[in-house]
Amino acid sequence: MREQRRAIAHHTSLQTRLPVQGGVFKRIVVHLYLVLCLSVIGVSSVVHAEDGVMLLPHNQGMLTWPVEDMVGALEAFVPRRIEELDVPGVAIAVVRNGHVVYGGTFGVRDVLSGEPVTRDTLFEAASLSKPITAHGALMMVQDGTLSLSKPLAEGLTVPWLSQEHDIKPMTLRDVLSHRSGLGNNLMSPDRDPDVEPGTLFEYSGVGYMYLQHVMGQKAAGGFSKWFTQHVFEPLGMTRTGFSVKDAQTDFMARGYVPLYLPALLFFVPFLLLCTVSTIGVWAFQRFVLDRPRFQARDLSIPILLSVGLTFFAVAHYVGWGALPYILLLTFCVVLFFFLLFLLLRYLADVMGLLHPDEGIISRGRRPSTARAVTICIVLSAAATYSVSRIQVPLPHMDFQQENAANSLRTTAGDLGLFVSGFLKGSLLSPVLYQEMFQGAVIIDDEMSWGLGLGVRQQSQLITYWQWGSNPGFESVMVIDPVRRGGVVVLTNSSHGQVLAQEIAGQVMGVASGWHLYPAAY
Repeated sequence: MREQRRAIAHHTSLQTRLPVQGGVFKRIVVHLYLVLCLSVIGVSSVVHAEDGVMLLPHNQGMLTWPVEDMVGALEAFVPRRIEELDVPGVAIAVVRNGHVVYGGTFGVRDVLSGEPVTRDTLFEAASLSKPITAHGALMMVQDGTLSLSKPLAEGLTVPWLSQEHDIKPMTLRDVLSHRSGLGNNLMSPDRDPDVEPGTLFEYSGVGYMYLQHVMGQKAAGGFSKWFTQHVFEPLGMTRTGFSVKDAQTDFMARGYVPLYLPALLFFVPFLLLCTVSTIGVWAFQRFVLDRPRFQARDLSIPILLSVGLTFFAVAHYVGWGALPYILLLTFCVVLFFFLLFLLLRYLADVMGLLHPDEGIISRGRRPSTARAVTICIVLSAAATYSVSRIQVPLPHMDFQQENAANSLRTTAGDLGLFVSGFLKGSLLSPVLYQEMFQGAVIIDDEMSWGLGLGVRQQSQLITYWQWGSNPGFESVMVIDPVRRGGVVVLTNSSHGQVLAQEIAGQVMGVASGWHLYPAAY
């Protein structure tokens, strides 16, 4: 390898502060707060990791290297990083001069079976579905089926948005540039725009769900069949679809997440709801019923209320089908924590840490108990967090589920063919190709959004991009229109975005960072 490359990953952390009251209530909330803080710190390390900064020769990256040098560098770099980042499997495609020149596979598609990732392995492409959908929609503009500027609801026989908004002028341009005003909760989509369409950038998967409905009504044979006939088959993407055929299910990679991540989906809202409801019950008893003392049995109502509300909150976010799995993992984590706490408390009792010191008149109190119990809780929480970092498999997304925003199942090689077709202008006219990026919506000094793809300008280099994130799957696609090259990286781990960004940065020769922060959603 010609020169040494290096990547630096930075991590940020989040902190949550909770109010604390006195007496028994104070000790309970303090203990819950300690566990919550340790848990939230864990989330920050996986959810909001900064990407590596890539320093490469002449700022050109592997895209300009001889193919054999690029292959050698990637096959030395990727295996080391998947082990360091605990990413089970990775698939890569590199495009140069409009042609796929490299397809690499690393690791396993399923940890339990040990089956390796191959060129036939299907990954959930997550939001990489969106530029594919956008490309198809622009092809419909090209043949006159759709219009960029006319209301999408025009001519629909079955409305999808709330009735009061179906006559509002939400256009295809609004949806593709993420100015539809719709949200991003795909499990429980709100069909009412939050703001007037066309006025504000707000990253929206629900907008693409609406577009799927429109395209499905206007496409011969329906949404999925139309894409197979007009996009996938012409580009040679034979292993790609918004749903998975029965013959292909055995090739699906399984997604992996840290054990604490699904557990936190239940645990954090439960703790927050429990804290708020406990404060409410305490205030009601103190100021309405004039009961100054808050007793342990008074916690029963807040706990039961919080459990019920948490069920609905989690189901609203992930769907009722995933709720049993979330509850099972939550139970395992909580059980481990309490068993370890009981063990540590027993050891503390045996060591005499829960009793008054000899020779001290304690008046019936145990002055060391609170401190010892708090230490036991902290140690139990720290150990639970450490153990819960192990990755656990997730159930497959419903193979028949079709969602234009995130359900594309594909291979890195097939997405490489899409990048190749995009660069060659295989499906769109030059006029529509230019239309995609003229008047892109400005997000910040570096980022803007065209019709279906993000636009990133760094120094003199412009790249088109999309990143993807489904539970257990992370991905990125980057295209350089000037050098007529690009890279696709698919992974089957929630840890995979860091690696995907690093690989893309190495190939493209610029600092990675092809993603949006939550504040930009």
